[in-house]
Amino acid sequence: MSVYVMTEAVVHDVEAYEKYKAQAPQYVARHGGEYCCRGGAVDVLVGDWRPERIVMLNFPVAGSL
Repeated sequence: MSVYVMTEAVVHDVEAYEKYKAQAPQYVARHGGEYCCRGGAVDVLVGDWRPERIVMLNFPVAGSL
């Protein structure tokens, strides 16, 4: 059964975040994961949650995490 991981990222250090973004995909892929979405602009349809940016990953099984 697939497992989805959704995170809200708040960037405080843009330079460090750029380095992280360059390296993270190899670690996600190494564990069988793939990006479903990642980015800045988010349209919230219900509720008052206003994330700065989100990242959603998919892994084939929970053991991959």
